[in-house]
Amino acid sequence: MSSLDKQSGAADDTNIVRIVKLETQMDNVTSALTALQRTQEQNHLAMLAQFETMHKKIDGVRDSLDDKIDKSNWQLIHQMDRQFYWLAGILIAQMTTSIAILLRFIGP
Repeated sequence: MSSLDKQSGAADDTNIVRIVKLETQMDNVTSALTALQRTQEQNHLAMLAQFETMHKKIDGVRDSLDDKIDKSNWQLIHQMDRQFYWLAGILIAQMTTSIAILLRFIGP
């Protein structure tokens, strides 16, 4: 007979108690793991919602900046057009004056 065959009933009871304790602990770990997974999923969904909110805010700021840049570009183009017209007017006036002075020297 081996030592395993010689075990008494008390040893069997001790092993059963240990197995029951281990199963109970395993059930507790399983339920804790399930709760942890649920919490992790909720936190992940909350994080995604916050990312979406931040994305919308960034889009709003970007759109606002785009509008400001477009307005500034329009103002610059308008100012450049006005300066071009002034420059063209000054050139025409200068050419007219130069031609008049030239004709006066050459004239009768």
